[in-house]
Amino acid sequence: MGMVKKRSGRFLFWAPRVLAILFILFLAVFSFDVFEGGFSLLALGGFFIHSLPSIVMAVALFFLWNRDKAAGVVFLIFWFLFIIFFSGLRGIFFGEGGVESAALIVSAPILVVGILFLVNWYKNKR
Repeated sequence: MGMVKKRSGRFLFWAPRVLAILFILFLAVFSFDVFEGGFSLLALGGFFIHSLPSIVMAVALFFLWNRDKAAGVVFLIFWFLFIIFFSGLRGIFFGEGGVESAALIVSAPILVVGILFLVNWYKNKR
């Protein structure tokens, strides 16, 4: 029984971190579309702007690596913000459109990461 507990503990430690890294890399790939027309200073600025969500999540993951409760809460906040900005502020606040299913699908890994961090925190708390 001890081996199963140890294995599940390792899984709960690594799963949110690995999933977060994979999602951050996945999101960062979309930043490269600004170079479609060639390299320029304007494209470099666009690359930075498109990379901001990935950079912010990577920095948060770095600083919250061993703080499961805080990381879980922060990633749930990221999920909520991602839904709001992906769906468009106009649609949410003025009743036009609402949350798009694509926003829910693409942001699902952020939700899973946040939940896994909180489950790991809760399991280690006891």
